[in-house]
Amino acid sequence: MSKINKLYLVFAYSLILLFLIFLFVSPDTQTLVFFRQGKDFMADFFNHVYYVKDLNPYEFNIDIASQNAGDKIYTPFTYLLFYYFSKIFSCNDITMNVNVYPKLGLAFVTCFFTICSFVLFYILQKAASFKNKFWVLFSLIFSGIFLYSLERGNLILLSVICCSLFLLKDRLNIGENNALIALVCATALKITPGVFSLFYLYKKDYRNFFKFCILSLICFLIPFIFFKGQFNNIYLFFDNLKIHAARYSLSYFFELPFLSSVIEEKCNVLFAIMGFLSACTGFFIVPYVKENFEKISVFVLSFYFLFLNNALYVLLMLFPCFILFMNKINYKKIDYIYLLCFVIIFNPLQIVVHDFCINIILVKLFALIFLLALILQNFINIYRNRKNINNNS
Repeated sequence: MSKINKLYLVFAYSLILLFLIFLFVSPDTQTLVFFRQGKDFMADFFNHVYYVKDLNPYEFNIDIASQNAGDKIYTPFTYLLFYYFSKIFSCNDITMNVNVYPKLGLAFVTCFFTICSFVLFYILQKAASFKNKFWVLFSLIFSGIFLYSLERGNLILLSVICCSLFLLKDRLNIGENNALIALVCATALKITPGVFSLFYLYKKDYRNFFKFCILSLICFLIPFIFFKGQFNNIYLFFDNLKIHAARYSLSYFFELPFLSSVIEEKCNVLFAIMGFLSACTGFFIVPYVKENFEKISVFVLSFYFLFLNNALYVLLMLFPCFILFMNKINYKKIDYIYLLCFVIIFNPLQIVVHDFCINIILVKLFALIFLLALILQNFINIYRNRKNINNNS
Protein backbone atom coordinates (compact mmCIF):
# COMPACT_ATOMS: atom_id res chain seq x y z
CA MET A 1 0.00 0.00 0.00
CA SER A 2 1.44 3.37 -1.06
CA LYS A 3 2.21 6.16 1.38
CA ILE A 4 -0.39 8.36 -0.33
CA ASN A 5 -3.02 5.68 0.21
CA LYS A 6 -2.17 5.38 3.92
CA LEU A 7 -2.13 9.14 4.44
CA TYR A 8 -5.49 9.57 2.76
CA LEU A 9 -7.13 6.88 4.87
CA VAL A 10 -5.70 8.35 8.09
CA PHE A 11 -6.81 11.92 7.27
CA ALA A 12 -10.19 10.96 5.79
CA TYR A 13 -11.30 8.69 8.62
CA SER A 14 -9.98 11.05 11.29
CA LEU A 15 -12.19 13.79 9.86
CA ILE A 16 -15.14 11.42 9.48
CA LEU A 17 -14.78 10.25 13.09
CA LEU A 18 -14.63 13.84 14.34
CA PHE A 19 -17.65 14.71 12.21
CA LEU A 20 -19.70 11.84 13.69
CA ILE A 21 -18.63 12.69 17.25
CA PHE A 22 -19.48 16.38 16.91
CA LEU A 23 -22.71 15.50 15.11
CA PHE A 24 -23.95 14.21 18.49
CA VAL A 25 -22.15 16.81 20.60
CA SER A 26 -23.02 19.86 18.49
CA PRO A 27 -25.68 18.90 15.93
CA ASP A 28 -26.56 22.53 15.13
CA THR A 29 -23.03 23.02 13.80
CA GLN A 30 -22.42 19.73 11.99
CA THR A 31 -25.81 19.66 10.24
CA LEU A 32 -24.51 22.70 8.33
CA VAL A 33 -23.06 20.10 5.96
CA PHE A 34 -26.59 20.16 4.51
CA PHE A 35 -28.18 23.18 2.83
CA ARG A 36 -30.13 25.12 5.50
CA GLN A 37 -29.28 22.29 7.92
CA GLY A 38 -31.54 19.87 6.09
CA LYS A 39 -34.68 22.00 6.42
CA ASP A 40 -35.19 21.81 2.64
CA PHE A 41 -34.68 18.06 2.42
CA MET A 42 -34.82 16.82 -1.21
CA ALA A 43 -36.00 20.29 -2.29
CA ASP A 44 -34.21 20.17 -5.66
CA PHE A 45 -36.27 17.10 -6.46
CA PHE A 46 -39.72 17.97 -5.10
CA ASN A 47 -39.62 21.62 -6.19
CA HIS A 48 -39.01 20.75 -9.83
CA VAL A 49 -41.61 18.00 -9.80
CA TYR A 50 -44.00 20.75 -8.69
CA TYR A 51 -42.79 23.15 -11.42
CA VAL A 52 -43.56 20.68 -14.22
CA LYS A 53 -46.77 19.09 -12.91
CA ASP A 54 -48.87 21.04 -15.46
CA LEU A 55 -46.31 20.68 -18.30
CA ASN A 56 -45.48 24.38 -18.17
CA PRO A 57 -42.12 24.54 -16.35
CA TYR A 58 -40.91 27.72 -18.10
CA GLU A 59 -44.18 29.63 -17.46
CA PHE A 60 -45.30 30.00 -21.07
CA ASN A 61 -48.10 32.53 -21.65
CA ILE A 62 -47.92 33.84 -18.09
CA ASP A 63 -47.79 37.65 -18.14
CA ILE A 64 -45.92 38.11 -14.87
CA ALA A 65 -42.97 35.82 -14.27
CA SER A 66 -42.95 34.22 -10.85
CA GLN A 67 -40.19 34.76 -8.33
CA ASN A 68 -39.07 31.21 -9.09
CA ALA A 69 -38.29 31.93 -12.76
CA GLY A 70 -34.57 32.11 -12.00
CA ASP A 71 -34.73 28.63 -10.50
CA LYS A 72 -36.48 27.04 -13.48
CA ILE A 73 -33.30 26.41 -15.42
CA TYR A 74 -33.34 22.65 -15.79
CA THR A 75 -33.14 21.24 -19.29
CA PRO A 76 -36.37 20.20 -21.03
CA PHE A 77 -35.19 16.59 -20.94
CA THR A 78 -34.87 16.79 -17.14
CA TYR A 79 -38.28 18.42 -16.73
CA LEU A 80 -39.87 15.75 -18.89
CA LEU A 81 -38.29 13.16 -16.60
CA PHE A 82 -39.64 15.03 -13.57
CA TYR A 83 -43.10 15.13 -15.15
CA TYR A 84 -43.27 11.34 -15.23
CA PHE A 85 -42.09 11.32 -11.62
CA SER A 86 -45.08 13.56 -10.82
CA LYS A 87 -47.38 10.84 -12.20
CA ILE A 88 -46.16 8.47 -9.50
CA PHE A 89 -47.08 10.76 -6.61
CA SER A 90 -48.82 14.13 -6.20
CA CYS A 91 -46.85 17.27 -5.41
CA ASN A 92 -49.22 20.21 -5.11
CA ASP A 93 -47.34 22.61 -2.84
CA ILE A 94 -43.88 24.06 -3.36
CA THR A 95 -43.56 24.84 0.35
CA MET A 96 -43.73 21.17 1.31
CA ASN A 97 -41.11 19.78 3.69
CA VAL A 98 -40.12 16.36 4.89
CA ASN A 99 -42.91 16.35 7.52
CA VAL A 100 -45.69 16.67 4.92
CA TYR A 101 -44.20 14.98 1.84
CA PRO A 102 -46.46 12.33 0.35
CA LYS A 103 -45.27 9.05 1.83
CA LEU A 104 -45.09 7.43 -1.60
CA GLY A 105 -43.01 10.33 -2.90
CA LEU A 106 -40.60 10.19 0.03
CA ALA A 107 -40.18 6.43 -0.34
CA PHE A 108 -39.66 6.77 -4.08
CA VAL A 109 -37.08 9.55 -3.93
CA THR A 110 -35.16 7.75 -1.16
CA CYS A 111 -34.99 4.55 -3.22
CA PHE A 112 -34.16 6.46 -6.40
CA PHE A 113 -31.17 8.29 -4.98
CA THR A 114 -30.00 5.23 -3.07
CA ILE A 115 -29.88 3.34 -6.36
CA CYS A 116 -28.13 6.27 -8.09
CA SER A 117 -25.52 6.34 -5.32
CA PHE A 118 -25.00 2.59 -5.57
CA VAL A 119 -24.52 2.81 -9.35
CA LEU A 120 -22.06 5.69 -9.03
CA PHE A 121 -19.90 3.90 -6.46
CA TYR A 122 -20.11 0.64 -8.41
CA ILE A 123 -18.67 2.45 -11.45
CA LEU A 124 -15.92 4.02 -9.35
CA GLN A 125 -15.14 0.63 -7.80
CA LYS A 126 -14.82 -0.99 -11.23
CA ALA A 127 -12.39 1.72 -12.32
CA ALA A 128 -10.29 1.49 -9.11
CA SER A 129 -7.17 -0.67 -9.00
CA PHE A 130 -5.56 0.44 -5.72
CA LYS A 131 -5.45 -1.41 -2.41
CA ASN A 132 -8.13 -0.87 0.25
CA LYS A 133 -10.44 0.52 -2.41
CA PHE A 134 -13.51 -0.43 -0.38
CA TRP A 135 -12.43 1.80 2.53
CA VAL A 136 -11.36 4.61 0.22
CA LEU A 137 -14.68 4.55 -1.63
CA PHE A 138 -16.63 4.19 1.61
CA SER A 139 -14.99 7.41 2.85
CA LEU A 140 -16.40 9.26 -0.17
CA ILE A 141 -19.93 8.47 1.02
CA PHE A 142 -19.20 10.68 4.06
CA SER A 143 -17.60 13.45 2.02
CA GLY A 144 -19.20 16.84 2.54
CA ILE A 145 -20.01 17.38 -1.13
CA PHE A 146 -21.69 13.98 -1.46
CA LEU A 147 -23.80 14.43 1.69
CA TYR A 148 -24.78 17.91 0.48
CA SER A 149 -25.77 16.63 -2.98
CA LEU A 150 -27.69 13.65 -1.64
CA GLU A 151 -29.67 15.80 0.80
CA ARG A 152 -30.54 18.24 -2.02
CA GLY A 153 -32.03 15.45 -4.13
CA ASN A 154 -30.31 16.94 -7.16
CA LEU A 155 -30.09 15.01 -10.42
CA ILE A 156 -26.42 15.98 -10.58
CA LEU A 157 -25.90 12.43 -9.29
CA LEU A 158 -27.27 11.02 -12.54
CA SER A 159 -25.16 13.43 -14.55
CA VAL A 160 -22.01 12.47 -12.59
CA ILE A 161 -22.74 8.80 -13.26
CA CYS A 162 -22.85 9.51 -17.00
CA CYS A 163 -19.76 11.74 -16.86
CA SER A 164 -17.88 9.04 -14.93
CA LEU A 165 -18.66 6.54 -17.67
CA PHE A 166 -17.25 8.99 -20.20
CA LEU A 167 -14.18 10.10 -18.23
CA LEU A 168 -13.28 6.58 -17.05
CA LYS A 169 -14.10 4.80 -20.31
CA ASP A 170 -10.55 3.46 -20.68
CA ARG A 171 -10.55 1.99 -17.17
CA LEU A 172 -14.03 0.54 -17.67
CA ASN A 173 -13.35 -0.78 -21.17
CA ILE A 174 -16.37 1.08 -22.51
CA GLY A 175 -16.67 1.47 -26.27
CA GLU A 176 -16.38 4.92 -27.82
CA ASN A 177 -20.03 5.00 -28.91
CA ASN A 178 -21.28 4.03 -25.44
CA ALA A 179 -19.07 6.68 -23.86
CA LEU A 180 -20.42 9.25 -26.30
CA ILE A 181 -24.03 8.31 -25.44
CA ALA A 182 -23.18 8.64 -21.73
CA LEU A 183 -21.88 12.17 -22.33
CA VAL A 184 -24.99 13.03 -24.34
CA CYS A 185 -27.15 11.83 -21.42
CA ALA A 186 -25.09 13.88 -18.95
CA THR A 187 -25.53 16.95 -21.15
CA ALA A 188 -29.27 16.30 -21.56
CA LEU A 189 -29.61 16.32 -17.76
CA LYS A 190 -27.31 19.28 -17.09
CA ILE A 191 -26.15 21.35 -20.08
CA THR A 192 -22.72 22.23 -18.68
CA PRO A 193 -21.16 18.70 -18.95
CA GLY A 194 -21.29 19.31 -22.69
CA VAL A 195 -18.01 21.15 -22.16
CA PHE A 196 -16.35 17.71 -21.92
CA SER A 197 -17.01 17.28 -25.65
CA LEU A 198 -13.96 19.50 -26.13
CA PHE A 199 -11.92 16.35 -25.49
CA TYR A 200 -12.96 15.26 -28.98
CA LEU A 201 -11.67 18.50 -30.45
CA TYR A 202 -8.40 18.19 -28.53
CA LYS A 203 -7.93 14.73 -30.08
CA LYS A 204 -9.10 16.03 -33.49
CA ASP A 205 -11.89 13.46 -33.37
CA TYR A 206 -14.28 15.65 -35.36
CA ARG A 207 -16.58 12.77 -36.26
CA ASN A 208 -17.52 11.97 -32.66
CA PHE A 209 -17.73 15.67 -31.83
CA PHE A 210 -20.23 16.13 -34.65
CA LYS A 211 -22.22 13.08 -33.50
CA PHE A 212 -22.27 14.45 -29.96
CA CYS A 213 -23.56 17.85 -31.14
CA ILE A 214 -26.35 16.31 -33.24
CA LEU A 215 -27.53 13.90 -30.52
CA SER A 216 -27.36 16.60 -27.82
CA LEU A 217 -29.37 19.00 -29.98
CA ILE A 218 -32.03 16.32 -30.52
CA CYS A 219 -32.22 15.60 -26.77
CA PHE A 220 -32.54 19.32 -26.10
CA LEU A 221 -35.23 20.12 -28.68
CA ILE A 222 -37.55 17.08 -28.73
CA PRO A 223 -38.85 17.41 -25.11
CA PHE A 224 -40.18 20.92 -25.87
CA ILE A 225 -42.88 19.27 -28.00
CA PHE A 226 -44.54 17.94 -24.84
CA PHE A 227 -44.71 21.33 -23.05
CA LYS A 228 -47.29 24.09 -23.32
CA GLY A 229 -46.02 26.55 -25.90
CA GLN A 230 -43.65 23.93 -27.29
CA PHE A 231 -40.63 25.60 -28.95
CA ASN A 232 -41.62 29.04 -27.64
CA ASN A 233 -40.20 27.79 -24.34
CA ILE A 234 -36.68 27.93 -25.79
CA TYR A 235 -36.62 31.70 -25.33
CA LEU A 236 -38.07 31.42 -21.84
CA PHE A 237 -35.44 28.83 -20.94
CA PHE A 238 -32.60 31.18 -21.87
CA ASP A 239 -34.31 34.12 -20.14
CA ASN A 240 -34.46 32.05 -16.95
CA LEU A 241 -30.75 31.27 -17.34
CA LYS A 242 -30.03 35.01 -17.49
CA ILE A 243 -32.08 35.63 -14.34
CA HIS A 244 -30.29 32.76 -12.59
CA ALA A 245 -26.85 34.03 -13.63
CA ALA A 246 -27.64 37.54 -12.37
CA ARG A 247 -29.00 36.19 -9.07
CA TYR A 248 -26.24 33.72 -8.29
CA SER A 249 -23.22 35.13 -10.13
CA LEU A 250 -21.15 35.60 -6.98
CA SER A 251 -23.31 34.05 -4.27
CA TYR A 252 -21.57 30.68 -4.59
CA PHE A 253 -18.16 32.24 -4.06
CA PHE A 254 -16.88 33.73 -0.81
CA GLU A 255 -19.42 34.64 1.85
CA LEU A 256 -17.62 36.44 4.69
CA PRO A 257 -20.21 38.01 7.02
CA PHE A 258 -17.60 38.66 9.71
CA LEU A 259 -15.93 41.15 7.33
CA SER A 260 -17.29 44.46 6.10
CA SER A 261 -19.51 44.34 3.00
CA VAL A 262 -16.91 46.32 1.01
CA ILE A 263 -14.09 43.86 1.79
CA GLU A 264 -16.40 40.91 1.18
CA GLU A 265 -17.36 42.27 -2.24
CA LYS A 266 -13.72 42.86 -3.17
CA CYS A 267 -12.80 39.31 -2.10
CA ASN A 268 -15.65 37.92 -4.20
CA VAL A 269 -14.65 39.89 -7.28
CA LEU A 270 -10.96 39.03 -6.87
CA PHE A 271 -11.69 35.33 -6.39
CA ALA A 272 -14.10 35.31 -9.35
CA ILE A 273 -11.45 36.89 -11.61
CA MET A 274 -8.78 34.46 -10.43
CA GLY A 275 -11.12 31.52 -10.91
CA PHE A 276 -12.16 32.58 -14.40
CA LEU A 277 -8.60 33.30 -15.57
CA SER A 278 -7.42 29.98 -14.12
CA ALA A 279 -10.26 28.19 -15.91
CA CYS A 280 -9.33 29.78 -19.25
CA THR A 281 -5.67 28.86 -18.70
CA GLY A 282 -6.70 25.33 -17.77
CA PHE A 283 -8.68 24.83 -20.99
CA PHE A 284 -5.70 26.16 -22.95
CA ILE A 285 -3.21 23.82 -21.28
CA VAL A 286 -5.30 20.60 -21.37
CA PRO A 287 -4.07 19.49 -24.85
CA TYR A 288 -0.49 19.58 -23.56
CA VAL A 289 -1.16 17.56 -20.39
CA LYS A 290 -0.05 13.96 -20.82
CA GLU A 291 -1.02 12.25 -17.56
CA ASN A 292 -4.67 11.19 -17.65
CA PHE A 293 -5.40 12.10 -14.02
CA GLU A 294 -4.01 15.61 -14.44
CA LYS A 295 -5.70 16.13 -17.82
CA ILE A 296 -9.16 15.24 -16.51
CA SER A 297 -8.65 17.10 -13.20
CA VAL A 298 -7.58 20.30 -14.97
CA PHE A 299 -10.65 20.02 -17.17
CA VAL A 300 -13.09 19.35 -14.30
CA LEU A 301 -11.76 22.20 -12.15
CA SER A 302 -11.63 24.59 -15.11
CA PHE A 303 -15.21 23.63 -15.90
CA TYR A 304 -16.15 24.37 -12.27
CA PHE A 305 -14.58 27.83 -12.19
CA LEU A 306 -15.66 28.82 -15.70
CA PHE A 307 -19.26 29.40 -14.56
CA LEU A 308 -19.63 31.69 -11.57
CA ASN A 309 -22.99 30.19 -10.59
CA ASN A 310 -21.77 26.60 -10.31
CA ALA A 311 -22.98 25.12 -7.03
CA LEU A 312 -20.91 23.04 -4.64
CA TYR A 313 -22.23 19.69 -5.88
CA VAL A 314 -20.58 20.23 -9.29
CA LEU A 315 -17.35 19.16 -7.56
CA LEU A 316 -18.77 15.63 -7.44
CA MET A 317 -17.12 15.47 -10.87
CA LEU A 318 -13.85 15.16 -8.93
CA PHE A 319 -14.79 11.62 -7.85
CA PRO A 320 -13.54 9.99 -11.09
CA CYS A 321 -10.44 12.24 -10.91
CA PHE A 322 -9.78 10.98 -7.39
CA ILE A 323 -10.00 7.36 -8.55
CA LEU A 324 -7.40 8.04 -11.25
CA PHE A 325 -5.22 9.77 -8.66
CA MET A 326 -5.34 6.80 -6.28
CA ASN A 327 -4.65 4.42 -9.19
CA LYS A 328 -1.24 6.01 -9.75
CA ILE A 329 1.80 3.85 -9.01
CA ASN A 330 4.56 6.43 -8.91
CA TYR A 331 3.89 9.59 -6.92
CA LYS A 332 5.81 12.87 -6.98
CA LYS A 333 6.12 15.62 -4.37
CA ILE A 334 3.38 17.66 -6.07
CA ASP A 335 0.98 14.77 -5.45
CA TYR A 336 1.01 15.53 -1.73
CA ILE A 337 -0.46 18.94 -2.52
CA TYR A 338 -3.13 17.25 -4.64
CA LEU A 339 -3.83 14.87 -1.75
CA LEU A 340 -4.28 17.77 0.68
CA CYS A 341 -6.70 19.44 -1.73
CA PHE A 342 -8.75 16.25 -2.08
CA VAL A 343 -8.90 15.84 1.72
CA ILE A 344 -10.10 19.44 2.28
CA ILE A 345 -12.62 19.33 -0.57
CA PHE A 346 -14.08 16.01 0.66
CA ASN A 347 -13.97 16.94 4.36
CA PRO A 348 -17.35 16.50 6.14
CA LEU A 349 -16.32 18.15 9.44
CA GLN A 350 -17.92 21.58 9.71
CA ILE A 351 -15.51 24.29 10.90
CA VAL A 352 -17.00 27.42 12.47
CA VAL A 353 -15.18 30.75 12.85
CA HIS A 354 -16.94 33.74 14.45
CA ASP A 355 -20.24 31.81 14.36
CA PHE A 356 -19.85 31.25 10.62
CA CYS A 357 -19.13 27.95 8.87
CA ILE A 358 -16.10 28.35 6.60
CA ASN A 359 -16.27 24.94 4.88
CA ILE A 360 -17.62 26.24 1.58
CA ILE A 361 -14.88 28.88 1.51
CA LEU A 362 -12.23 26.24 2.22
CA VAL A 363 -13.59 23.95 -0.50
CA LYS A 364 -13.51 26.70 -3.13
CA LEU A 365 -10.13 28.00 -2.00
CA PHE A 366 -8.49 24.57 -2.16
CA ALA A 367 -10.23 23.77 -5.44
CA LEU A 368 -8.55 26.89 -6.84
CA ILE A 369 -5.20 25.92 -5.25
CA PHE A 370 -5.64 22.47 -6.81
CA LEU A 371 -6.20 23.96 -10.26
CA LEU A 372 -3.30 26.42 -9.95
CA ALA A 373 -0.97 23.62 -8.79
CA LEU A 374 -1.99 21.48 -11.79
CA ILE A 375 -1.46 24.37 -14.20
CA LEU A 376 1.93 25.33 -12.72
CA GLN A 377 3.15 21.71 -12.71
CA ASN A 378 2.22 21.23 -16.34
CA PHE A 379 3.73 24.53 -17.44
CA ILE A 380 6.96 23.29 -15.85
CA ASN A 381 6.60 19.94 -17.65
CA ILE A 382 6.02 21.67 -20.99
CA TYR A 383 9.08 23.88 -20.46
CA ARG A 384 11.27 20.89 -19.54
CA ASN A 385 10.10 18.85 -22.51
CA ARG A 386 10.82 21.65 -24.96
CA LYS A 387 14.19 22.26 -23.36
CA ASN A 388 15.07 18.55 -23.73
CA ILE A 389 13.97 18.59 -27.36
CA ASN A 390 16.15 21.64 -28.08
CA ASN A 391 19.14 20.05 -26.30
CA ASN A 392 18.74 16.81 -28.25
CA SER A 393 18.46 18.64 -31.53
